[in-house]
Amino acid sequence: MKRSLTVILVTGLLMTGCGTTSQVKPDWINAKSKDYPSNRYLIGRGESKRQAQARDRARADLAKIFQVAVVEQSRDIERYSSRGVGRDAIKQLESEASRDIETRTEQVLSGIDIAEIWEEPKTKQFHALAILDRLQTSNRLRQEINHLDEVTDQHIAVARNNSDLITSIGAASRAVESQVERDSTQRILKIVDRSGVGVIPKHNLGKLVNDRDALVKRLTVSPNISKDDIGGLDRTIAGALAYAGFSHKGKTANYILDANLETLPIEDKEGWMWVRASLDINLKDAKTGDSRGSHRWDFKASAQTAGSAKKRVKSKIDQLLKTELKKTIISFGKPE
Repeated sequence: MKRSLTVILVTGLLMTGCGTTSQVKPDWINAKSKDYPSNRYLIGRGESKRQAQARDRARADLAKIFQVAVVEQSRDIERYSSRGVGRDAIKQLESEASRDIETRTEQVLSGIDIAEIWEEPKTKQFHALAILDRLQTSNRLRQEINHLDEVTDQHIAVARNNSDLITSIGAASRAVESQVERDSTQRILKIVDRSGVGVIPKHNLGKLVNDRDALVKRLTVSPNISKDDIGGLDRTIAGALAYAGFSHKGKTANYILDANLETLPIEDKEGWMWVRASLDINLKDAKTGDSRGSHRWDFKASAQTAGSAKKRVKSKIDQLLKTELKKTIISFGKPE
């Protein structure tokens, strides 16, 4: 899986370096540098006719070192599927992991310094050296990992000991998210730290996902359609609940999912019929009627006939609910 890494260019955090026009070419341009040994620094090189571009290219060259972390994490996420994680869980986990490792990498790259700039006398070509201090960065990453392990332990305790199922599911999901973040940080640390070991994991991410999904399967939800301006919403909601892994027991369900689908008057714009709709859901406790959370989505679609436009809206609702209903209901139980 290919992912792009955004190099943060924070002028206030970066040393601009001093350009020199010495006749003697610095050792760091084509070889290892005695001033910036590999056991202490990660380095990147860049050159250009323009000094600013040479700096940017040096930072980008250093950033390439972290591309391997993105690829390796994507491969490992795929391996979780063989441990029993559901297909939808895998897709969600891949998305979370990819997003987080890019964020982690951006944070690390914000610590890059431009240590030196050299201008070649004859060609007037600028050469820039970007550096990242291994020890400082490793210490910070280790602190973050230890904190994430502590947070994960706290969420696991809530998930196991809380009598409210929605709250337990939310806490279990937070534990997963914390370990996804931890896994991303660990991969960056293994590149920065010369030992390549990082901090030995306390938790198995695949098991945490399975534990969360086991709690999800215990949640029984009965759909209740309060309004449906297009038709077929009852089947769409029931299908999305089943796809998400929630059990359905009709009147004996623990929770009721109220759904309301409303459309605005159809608009005719240059021969195209536009349908705009909004879907509201509200998860309620079946015994008390108390709301545990609500959410709203807006949709629009066009076609040459009103009927076709409505079908397209219906298709969009079906696709979105299969993608987002599970994480939306889970979010109702997450602590603020």
